Amino acid sequence: MDAVKNDIVTATSSETASIEAYPDVMRRFETINKLADGYFHDIRSLLSVIMGQADLLDSLAARPHRERSTEAIQSGSGKIEKAADDLTLCLVQLRELCTVGEEDMARAVPAGDLIATLPTIIRGYNRQIRDTKNISFNFQVDENDYPDCVIARRDIFDYVFLFLTSLMSEAICSGSFAISLDTAQDVVIIRFDKNLIGHLGLEDLLSRLFGDHAVVEDERTSLRKEASPLSVCYRTIGNRTCEVSFPIVRRRTEIGESDPTHDSAEGDN
Repeated sequence: MDAVKNDIVTATSSETASIEAYPDVMRRFETINKLADGYFHDIRSLLSVIMGQADLLDSLAARPHRERSTEAIQSGSGKIEKAADDLTLCLVQLRELCTVGEEDMARAVPAGDLIATLPTIIRGYNRQIRDTKNISFNFQVDENDYPDCVIARRDIFDYVFLFLTSLMSEAICSGSFAISLDTAQDVVIIRFDKNLIGHLGLEDLLSRLFGDHAVVEDERTSLRKEASPLSVCYRTIGNRTCEVSFPIVRRRTEIGESDPTHDSAEGDN
């Protein structure tokens, strides 16, 4: 397993020299590396399940026939089959993550589809945080389609995954994230409990990640209209909730792209 991981890291490192001048790209690689570590964590766990159950079945097979438990054999076989299916899916997702090229990163993806996949992509990293820090996070995502809205894949990594993985690694307690789209302002919104990191800790984190593009908003008035279109805006809601918004949502009409579902329907007619 470490050999496979080292191959991916080596392949990634071979491109490092040519992109050192681009800190955003380097930071994206770091984010992808964190997510990949989460997948490797899941892969190790699944392999442990498979090997453990295989050893159990071997011990059952060594017993006299009358002492073998059919129920235990079926249970062990079922656990191996499920772990193998999960492992296959995990490997497919890991490959997709580690082989995304710059052209794929620039591609606009339906916003609803992309938001819906976030919990799956970050699930392994969440489990890794749980096992190393004894804290965990729940994710709730907006399930609306938003057919007119798209997001460049790279923006999800450069903004959303960068922020989530950084906040999760620095959090001091368990909590929940609610991720949604605001089509009135064309932003992705992440809401979470202020206790995860504290008010000052969060401001410091945003400053480190986004520099001058991080803007703090007043609780009652939105500064989004006054801020730069590239600003990552942060505000508190009440005494317990924080909200960070990322200006990464685009309309299909802005990029000269039509809704493929709509086009297909028109073609059928």
